Amino acid sequence: MLVRTPDAPSSSVVLTGHAIAVATAAVWTAPSAGRSLGSAMSSRHPATAPQTVGSLLRQPAAYLPVVMSVGALAMIGWYVAAHGVVQQPDEGAQAHLWQLLVAGQVPLIAWFAVRWLPSSARTALMVLALQAAALILLAIAPLWALGGL
Repeated sequence: MLVRTPDAPSSSVVLTGHAIAVATAAVWTAPSAGRSLGSAMSSRHPATAPQTVGSLLRQPAAYLPVVMSVGALAMIGWYVAAHGVVQQPDEGAQAHLWQLLVAGQVPLIAWFAVRWLPSSARTALMVLALQAAALILLAIAPLWALGGL
């Protein structure tokens, strides 16, 4: 437990029962920015830093919908390769997994829009356009072309 002792210098902290740890003010503040260490570590990027499409695509809410669309396309391709284009009276597990992949993108895309549109509208709109194109071209269009929708 860290405690300040009345007889210790102002830049010292005593670890009760053990050794003395010295923590000066220079250690706890960023010398160049003049901010405390806690606020300097709270964000990787300053709020005023311009966002690029590449930096936004590193956010899970940006790339996961695209990955889910690729997974839906792979699922359609695998099913057609294994079984052919066959109309079935009952939906199978593959159809339910495809539906979950497509429907699961909606909350991720909505979260991305809520989080990034206010701060970097232009680049966020480009990422949203990429997500919409992936959803339409990779997940929905192949199934529509095969007569599944």
